[in-house]
Amino acid sequence: MSLALLCSGQGLQHARMFAMTGAVPAAAPLFERATALLGRDPRALVQTTTSDALHGNRTGQILCTLQALAAKAALGNALPQRRIVAGYSVGEIAAWNLAGVFDAPTTLDLVAKRAEAMDAVSAPGDDSCSCADFRATSLTQCAASTARRSR
Repeated sequence: MSLALLCSGQGLQHARMFAMTGAVPAAAPLFERATALLGRDPRALVQTTTSDALHGNRTGQILCTLQALAAKAALGNALPQRRIVAGYSVGEIAAWNLAGVFDAPTTLDLVAKRAEAMDAVSAPGDDSCSCADFRATSLTQCAASTARRSR
């Protein structure tokens, strides 16, 4: 059997995102590593913090990557050797773990460093152009905003 797995990018963080994986013994080391990176247990964090905090770049990237890695841990030996993995945005890095490129601690550390690097080059309130922008702003306005930021 073959299986295709898609690892999402940021955006769908929510209070119950670890409901199926939070108590899985095989995922415990992942939650411990994420706790060290976030300063709080992610299972509690998603239930007690604001939506804005959950969607902050660094926090969001770590949470979404952790979700994919915890699902992999929960599936364990049920995952077939023949699998196709893909990811979108930060999900690409989670997909690398599912493909066996990086171990889980390295994957979480890499995602944290990636988010920190992204934050270091972004000004406060500096949002990238995305499909969501097009609902409120024309493509021309979005392009002009991007051009101003790159000067």
